Amino acid sequence: MSIYKNILATIDFGDNSAKVLQHAAALAQQFSANLIILHVVDYAPSPDIDNVIAPVDETANKLMSSAKNQLNELLEGATLSNDPRTVVVTGHPKIEIVRVAEKENADLIVIGAHGKLGLVGLLLGSTVDRVLGQASCNVLVVQ
Repeated sequence: MSIYKNILATIDFGDNSAKVLQHAAALAQQFSANLIILHVVDYAPSPDIDNVIAPVDETANKLMSSAKNQLNELLEGATLSNDPRTVVVTGHPKIEIVRVAEKENADLIVIGAHGKLGLVGLLLGSTVDRVLGQASCNVLVVQ
């Protein structure tokens, strides 16, 4: 019986994204697990209170498309033994990583130690800290 069945690799396109992917792919191969690769587009548009149903945000669409292209480029340069599934969502990475991990029944989240923080991240704590505190599964932090 395999310890891990669904491994979620979080990719932020930072300096260690390739290492995160490499570790996650090696573990997926070792445990014959499904590999799910997640990128969160850190974008949350202001709600339009005049509309009950929010209009499609053109900026979000462009950011999503760009992220999908970057993710495909990263995967083309990687050696993967199985076909991973990619997921691209918008929102706050601290929240979305945990949400997607639960939705995908992830047994393990693989995340980089030094993501893109920015001033808000420095003030409110890192994404890694939040994921470690909120995830209901194991978390592997890649240096």
